[in-house]
Amino acid sequence: MNSSDLKNAELSPEFPLADVRESMNAGTILTSKMWWVTLSCAIVAFVLAWQAVPNAGPVITIEFPQGHGLKAGDSLRHRGIDVGIVQTASLRSDLSGIQVVVELKPEAEVLCRQESRFWIVRPRVGLTGIKGLDTVVGARYIAVSPGPAGAVTQQSFQGLIASPPDEFSGDGLELMLRAEVRNGLNPGAPVTWRGVQVGQVLSVSLSPDANHVNASVRIGSGYRQLVTSGSKFWVTSGIGVHVGLSGIDLSADSLASLVLGGISFITPETNEPATEVRNGHVFMLHQSVDESWLQNTASIPLINVDLPKTVAIEGSISKSFLGIKRQRTFSVTGTLLRFDSAVSMLTGNLPSEVQAASGELVTDLRVRLPESDEWINIAFVDVREDGEQNDGVLLIAYPDDDASDVPRNTDVLRVAVVPEECCAVRTLFSGGQMSSAVHAFSVGDFSVRDRIWMVTDTDQTDLSAWNGAPVISLSDGKIIGVMQATNQSTAVMSIPESIVK
Repeated sequence: MNSSDLKNAELSPEFPLADVRESMNAGTILTSKMWWVTLSCAIVAFVLAWQAVPNAGPVITIEFPQGHGLKAGDSLRHRGIDVGIVQTASLRSDLSGIQVVVELKPEAEVLCRQESRFWIVRPRVGLTGIKGLDTVVGARYIAVSPGPAGAVTQQSFQGLIASPPDEFSGDGLELMLRAEVRNGLNPGAPVTWRGVQVGQVLSVSLSPDANHVNASVRIGSGYRQLVTSGSKFWVTSGIGVHVGLSGIDLSADSLASLVLGGISFITPETNEPATEVRNGHVFMLHQSVDESWLQNTASIPLINVDLPKTVAIEGSISKSFLGIKRQRTFSVTGTLLRFDSAVSMLTGNLPSEVQAASGELVTDLRVRLPESDEWINIAFVDVREDGEQNDGVLLIAYPDDDASDVPRNTDVLRVAVVPEECCAVRTLFSGGQMSSAVHAFSVGDFSVRDRIWMVTDTDQTDLSAWNGAPVISLSDGKIIGVMQATNQSTAVMSIPESIVK
């Protein structure tokens, strides 16, 4: 059979036939579910991988005279928290020092500003104490003191030889004191007002004409109003010796003043108007104090705002356990405010048992009237409407709606978005006398958690007696928060907008 016969032959039904299909084109790929699923998985994998890569923060360069064993991988810390990591540490090209490249964490970008100070922490032993003890076994690290808020951004810095004496002082008043001789002063020496440290000596050097000694000092921001143009400064370093009929008396201000020297100052009362003192003002540093300065001292309040009068709220909580009844007393501070026609007491939360039982476990809840020793029994009534969030701030109905001299809520309350320079106030009663007690806070004392300002620097002081006390802004005298204090923790609950209106 030739080829022509094969072409003309009829195919057998059992002979397999090829299934011919058209190749897949671009339109078919776009309509295929398999390709869409594959593309979706690839996008999700890319997003997850991108999120897993840590965000890079800004990079800064710091130059130090000495390296002190610093190496790549060591940390940059602020208040004990890692805020960056050393990328490289190498000699400068002229061999005059080292150059350190540090990558900051994104949230630490605020450290890249003028007047931020950097130094290498290392073990140092002196008469005033031991510093950098954690670096004896562990690695070296760089510490930082941030520059003032609002300063210009900067990427290159000159590191310090040693830690500054005022590393966490914040904004303050810088003065120049001029003396005939050094008088044993050293950087870090205390500056005191009536024996209380209110500042530090930053540096001691010769004047440009070499005829005087200049001591640069910084007064803390909370005490700068103590300094006026009429203030007097004198040296308190060394040991005072007095020989009399009763023997020899030795006196010294403190161990720090013995080792580093010391400066005291006072502001005498004068008939001449005192002018405001700004940074760089020059004062004469006297060798000793004139007794007339101490006998005629001016009265200078540290707080120039009107302080509200507060009331004391006391109560008892009755608890029963296994048939045994026990009572526990508590006390909080409240502030009288007028809301429309009613008077309420602004305070912090009462103990949790009081709120949980809506007052059923409370006995003898009472309030002490301002300027009086009289107590009035009250009922626990939260004057807020149902559904309003408490937020750690409580309003209790006051039994006397006719109370006089009660400010309106809209006049004295203000919502504060971020912590401010402020103080807590409460009224004390002793022997029929009434006085105001004040506890000041700086911005650096707080760490923010939502609307809660946790107090991080209380010198381990128990502030539970301040629970419920109003917190006053030092800028305008408005109430911006309420104290929530126990013997374990202290916080300021900022005023919610719902009670300001």
